[in-house]
Amino acid sequence: MSALIRLSSLLDAEREAALAADVEALEALQAEKEQALAELAEAPPPSAAQSEIVKKARANLGLLRQLAELHQALLLGEGAMPATYGPTGVARIEDVVSLRRF
Repeated sequence: MSALIRLSSLLDAEREAALAADVEALEALQAEKEQALAELAEAPPPSAAQSEIVKKARANLGLLRQLAELHQALLLGEGAMPATYGPTGVARIEDVVSLRRF
């Protein structure tokens, strides 16, 4: 299987794992993705094929960012407040954005 086809399949699996919030599956895919990317760096694919891979990767990045925000919101819900400070060094509770809507 070519590196391009393998990377496309890995990005599809990454999307499914992100949608399922399966962090373990996401971590398991990283080594294979890195290997496929290294192979592609040695022999770049045609630009049309590369464009499709870039679209998939960007879409996955958006999902992964949402997943990270969701995890942060869950931590905030458990009382893990992020530290925010004003210019004088005093903690400012009003600056903490509430993410409890999730």
